[in-house]
This record gives sequence, structure tokens and C-alpha cells, in this order.
Amino acid sequence: MNTETKSKKYNGWTNRETWNVALYINNEENLYKTSRHFTNYRDFLFATGLHDQKTPDGVAWDDPLINHAEMNQMLKDQYINN
Repeated sequence: MNTETKSKKYNGWTNRETWNVALYINNEENLYKTSRHFTNYRDFLFATGLHDQKTPDGVAWDDPLINHAEMNQMLKDQYINN
């Protein structure tokens, strides 16, 4: 098993926590539209007020297990320049 395969353990994401927050960002219309204006996950969390909340599945948006580098890359990939 190569390093890339080992690092993507949960539905193509590092772990369940990272996958879960990415799932909600990409599937909730308002979150998705807002996320397209950010390239930094932490900035997105504080701008939306999600930093102290949980997803409907009970994962904290600021869970320490969330892979911020992976989330930042996702945001950069969908970023629109205003």
C-alpha cells in the first residue's frame, strides 16, 4: 500500500471527521456558496460562526482530528475570485 492510499482512509479523506465536514460544506447550498470565498478552513469556520458548533452528525467543526491542509486544499480548489 503506498503512502497516498494510507493517508486517504475514509471515503477518499484522511478520516471520518475530515470527510464529514467536507460532506456538509459541499452538500449544503449556503455553506457551499459561502465556502467558495475562502481558501483557509479556519477563516471559513470563524466567518460562518461554525467554530463552536457540530455538524448534524455530531462532528465538531473544529475537531482536532480534521485535516486542515486537506480542507484548505478543498477550499482552494473551489475558490472563486470576487
